[in-house]
Amino acid sequence: MQWLFRLSRFGVEVRELLVPGMLMVAACGGSSAVAPEPPRLRRVGTLTRVVPEGAELLVGMAPQRILHSEWGRALGREILADGWSERLEQRFGIRMERIHELLIATYSNRPLVIARGDIDARQVVRDMGHRMHHVRENSDTPTARRAGFLGTQYYNGAALDDVTVALGALGGEAELSSLLSRAQPHLFRSTGTSKLRASTKSAFAARSWLEAHREAVLWVFRPIPIPFPDGFETSMLMARHKAVIASARIYDREIQLKITVIGEFPRGATENFRELAHSIGTSDLGQFLGMNKHLKTLSIDRKPNAIEVRLSLDLDVLVGAVRALFAKEIETLLEPS
Repeated sequence: MQWLFRLSRFGVEVRELLVPGMLMVAACGGSSAVAPEPPRLRRVGTLTRVVPEGAELLVGMAPQRILHSEWGRALGREILADGWSERLEQRFGIRMERIHELLIATYSNRPLVIARGDIDARQVVRDMGHRMHHVRENSDTPTARRAGFLGTQYYNGAALDDVTVALGALGGEAELSSLLSRAQPHLFRSTGTSKLRASTKSAFAARSWLEAHREAVLWVFRPIPIPFPDGFETSMLMARHKAVIASARIYDREIQLKITVIGEFPRGATENFRELAHSIGTSDLGQFLGMNKHLKTLSIDRKPNAIEVRLSLDLDVLVGAVRALFAKEIETLLEPS
């Protein structure tokens, strides 16, 4: 069952990306400090079109849509425990309800977070600078930028436009500079992407598939192949896949998953994917997530150069599983300063 372990590790990668992302976007409280009139910033378009090439994983979500819904508030209480929002705001000054769109990308385990919402992006960056120690960059022209240590972690921050902020951890200067040149090309000289992994550039053509997932409240995009171990049926089935996109839509107490596997697949691949889904659903992991009770909702369709998988899950069961898996990280995130 090594391929199941590989899939579970992929889930851990998502978890390890999401938690630092939540930590970094926590600067979005804002204050009313007065600053000189800055240069005009052009509004950034679709975030997935300005994020630099080279990311191994992208995660997108709509926090405002989630937290303004009844099920979203219940989800927050059930996963994060009562008072999570107040505890988060007390520690970081964050109001996640203000964030319309959140995009997290990882580059060699370095997270880059882009947040857009009802915020003053320049002030978010300035406030982050006030909380830093050993500040290494403190600039407001042509846009607000700060770099320094928050606790033991090194962070970079920059306002991409009036309502969009980018935050990076563990270095990431090359990615942030590339992002600024894409977002505001009239203010920042292009740095190119020579230092980023060129092997992923062609895979980003798969971003066109992402449009079918972007309206979901949560989506995950792996623009490069998942390295499955040799010698298993899964390895042969996925041998020529190029990218994977998964998204979630929630209706009442049901979560609808949609997974698109992009690549070249042999005849009969649809049935092979069906057998794989049933194998995962009846495994210990599948039973833990409640998949075994919802395999009747499974549908698998072949698309041009892709396989599309749909499955519904019980939200309550999934919430309990997330709470069990993320309990330690959640408490670390919300522990008092």
